[in-house]
Amino acid sequence: DVPPVDHMVMIINDDRPGVIGTVGTLLGDAGINIADMDVGRSDTGQAVMLIAPTSVVEPAVLDALRAAPGIVEVVALSS
Repeated sequence: DVPPVDHMVMIINDDRPGVIGTVGTLLGDAGINIADMDVGRSDTGQAVMLIAPTSVVEPAVLDALRAAPGIVEVVALSS
């Protein structure tokens, strides 16, 4: 249950150890704080992260997330 904010990021990823840490590290290295996050699993071997950052995630950071191991898709959501 992530409260909606103006800018959110949805990440579909392989459901395996280390992916959440990779996402947190990439966002942290970019100076982006995670205000809220929820993770859900599916029976397809994938998981979904919905992240409410405290600031806009720049396109270069979104591209770095997309290139990270275990990441299947990254979608920036804004109101």
